[in-house]
Amino acid sequence: MVKSIAFGIAVVVMLAFVLVATPANTPVLAGNPCGVPTGFSSVSYACPTPTPDAFVGPGIPTGWEFHYLSCSTAVFDKPAGEPVGDNAVWAGQSFYVNPYPKLDDNGKSWSQIFVSSVISPWIPTSCVK
Repeated sequence: MVKSIAFGIAVVVMLAFVLVATPANTPVLAGNPCGVPTGFSSVSYACPTPTPDAFVGPGIPTGWEFHYLSCSTAVFDKPAGEPVGDNAVWAGQSFYVNPYPKLDDNGKSWSQIFVSSVISPWIPTSCVK
């Protein structure tokens, strides 16, 4: 789909958009499907059409449930394992979570979260709401 709005002077190419722009204090029109930046009084853009196979990567594991986190914590390589670098999750974030937590040797419950990777790290189940 291609849409045009008049008044352009300079041509700028950004990713999949062609911007014809003059700086101005006018906002981008409501309903802009491509998220063209504000500050342009003239914009021409073409939105790429996604294809079903455009995403490459693992999908959400079957049966995993969407939850929010109630606490901030490091992510671990296994239940009661080692932190994965300095990676962490934060209270208020949402993830798909394996509905079957595992207990460590001390009886603490751990859950896997889906982070769009081939590896799903572990967090304390007490953080999953």
